[in-house]
Amino acid sequence: MHDVTEGGVLGAVWELAYANGCGAEIFSDRISICAETRALCAEAGLDPLRLIGSGSLLIACKEGETLVHALKSRGIEAAVIGRAIAGTACLFDGDAMEEPHADELYKLYL
Repeated sequence: MHDVTEGGVLGAVWELAYANGCGAEIFSDRISICAETRALCAEAGLDPLRLIGSGSLLIACKEGETLVHALKSRGIEAAVIGRAIAGTACLFDGDAMEEPHADELYKLYL
């Protein structure tokens, strides 16, 4: 498990994969982003997937769909957004992900 804080979901994926010595393949159409977040990020020129995500959690497990069902039955939003892969590459919709840098919010102060 890894919290989605500074660096957003993509930063957390990178850190979780690195810590476990594997790669990751992530699919954008499986990641839920609130319409308000999308609108604010578009206006500010920020990537919502690299924005602080406090309160969110990444969980790597073999039975992802089973876990998602259990969480949803308890009113907790959840989704399988990708999978661990051999090697150390982190892929987002098939393309190599950039190593995480500062959270997107810092762009507002530069």
